Amino acid sequence: MSDLYTRFMEWIMPFLQANWQLFLIAVGALFLLGGIFNWKWTWDPNGHNLFGWNAFVYRHFGEKGARVNTGISGVIIILCAVAMWLLM
Repeated sequence: MSDLYTRFMEWIMPFLQANWQLFLIAVGALFLLGGIFNWKWTWDPNGHNLFGWNAFVYRHFGEKGARVNTGISGVIIILCAVAMWLLM
C-alpha cells in the first residue's frame, strides 16, 4: 500500500475509535442532505433489494416519499448518535 494511505489510516483510526459518534452524525447528515437536495444515490432503490424498506416506500409513495423517508432516516441516525455521544 502507498505511504499516503498508511499515514492516513494511522491518523484516522484512533480518531474514529475515540469519536465514532461524530462519524454517525456525519452519516446521518449525509442522508438528511441527500433527501433535501435530491441526491438520487442516497434514496433511489433501483439496483438494491427489491423487497427492502426504501423500495417499498418508493413503490407506494413515489420519489417524494423515498426522499422524505431518507431524510427521516438521517434525522433518526443523528438523534441516536447524539444520544449515544451524550450518554457515553
